[in-house]
Amino acid sequence: MGQQTLEGDDLTALRERYRRTVASELPERARRHGDWPIKADHCFARVVLDTLFEDVWDDHVDGSPAYEQLSADELRAANEIAERMLDGGRPTVEALNRRSLERRAATSRSDRDSDPTESALLPLDGGLDGV
Repeated sequence: MGQQTLEGDDLTALRERYRRTVASELPERARRHGDWPIKADHCFARVVLDTLFEDVWDDHVDGSPAYEQLSADELRAANEIAERMLDGGRPTVEALNRRSLERRAATSRSDRDSDPTESALLPLDGGLDGV
């Protein structure tokens, strides 16, 4: 038995399910179909976590890897999003990826507007190594 919360949730199982879906199943499906807009595991993690928080995930999670910092409820929701991407395939992945990139572009614009010394060329996937 893995790490459990006081409420009895098995965090280890929830984390394993997240890693399996995000790091293996989604990238494998994307490669097999060939026409998905993203194929790398860190991109799927970005989309899942941005969708979970309805914002740029980095603003809500401290620590690395990010999924190990999530609560049981957040992990369950992240797993549901990842499963929805598997079930919905390319159209679902495309829509959620587009929304994630829009959030990141808006955040980058907002950062530049508030601090003119910031670079205008902020990477969209910056800081995702710990996802």
